[in-house]
Amino acid sequence: MRKHYFLVAMCVFIVSCQLPTANYLRDNTFPKNDATKLALSPVLLPTYIVACVVDIALVNPARGTLNVPKVSKTIWGWQNREPWLGYGVLMPVKIIGIPLAAIGTTAMSEQFIYSSK
Repeated sequence: MRKHYFLVAMCVFIVSCQLPTANYLRDNTFPKNDATKLALSPVLLPTYIVACVVDIALVNPARGTLNVPKVSKTIWGWQNREPWLGYGVLMPVKIIGIPLAAIGTTAMSEQFIYSSK
């Protein structure tokens, strides 16, 4: 039963996230002729799957690091109009929250951004 949940989760990630490497392979490297695609499918399909995993595990988190400063700045600036609240009472929350938000932003911020063409 766990395998089913894992497969569904992977399908959701693969269908809904940005796949720049996999899309480049599909659009620019893979052959356009259907007969050639069929003949090369034992090589093309595993290559495409590996490219999807690389995008999810490496490329998108690397691109997501660009969003970390904005998220950290937002958390750090939270409730700072009243210094006793922003720099006093909420400081432990900020100190714990900024690294967690940075990790979450790095891991997930690029996964679900859709480009409009």
